[in-house]
Amino acid sequence: MILLGVGATLGVIQNQARRAGRLDAATALVQGVFAGPAAAVRQAAKANGARWRAVWDSAMLDAELDRLYAVERASAAYLDRIHYYEAEVRRLETLSSAMGSGHSTVRARIAGLNPYAHRITLTVGSRDGIEPGMPVVNGEGLLALVETVGAGQCQALLLTSAASKFGGITVSARPVAGLVRGYTPGRLLIELLQEGEVTPGQEVVTSGYSATIPRGLVVGTVLEVSTDPSLGVRQAILLPSARVGNSLEVEVLR
Repeated sequence: MILLGVGATLGVIQNQARRAGRLDAATALVQGVFAGPAAAVRQAAKANGARWRAVWDSAMLDAELDRLYAVERASAAYLDRIHYYEAEVRRLETLSSAMGSGHSTVRARIAGLNPYAHRITLTVGSRDGIEPGMPVVNGEGLLALVETVGAGQCQALLLTSAASKFGGITVSARPVAGLVRGYTPGRLLIELLQEGEVTPGQEVVTSGYSATIPRGLVVGTVLEVSTDPSLGVRQAILLPSARVGNSLEVEVLR
């Protein structure tokens, strides 16, 4: 009975306070006691929510990075295959050009390299019909010229050797012929023997003015053109198309 009386009294007091637009004493007391702990609980809940969102966002970021790395690896593998097929197409075009000029081919392997002498050793020789002066090509173009021949091996001079000399011609509407020779370990030089426009970016191929080297083998790309003031001769620096480190298998044209 006492509790019922107290409850009724509190109810009357609360109703009167609400009608007056204020908090009654009992409600104010309860809110004062629990407001602090409740605020702390709400703050902790917000902090935990932010923490879990950060963990979730981090996991999503890691997953996205993994996906991008996988795409990058797949793209690199795809580009490698594209480069392989491009090199194979160039090799077949070179062989087709050689065969069209009446030459046959002998496949060989590079067994040795002397970078100081600009010389490579091949696993074919006189028993395979190899003779001095024959061109050596890979999938990128003309790589070397056979110099000395043994029974089962031969040595060939890379185009970058100063001792390598052969006829070249620009690929243009009005081709300009010249003499190509080695210039530096990574460059060739062509002395232009005719008048005509030669510009950077033009391709140079073999001229075919030779008993052993057919016309059309890719030699390199023009980097710059100049005139030697002492001799009055125009010349162009070439970037070689074929590089010895790009393949172990080559073809000797005979």
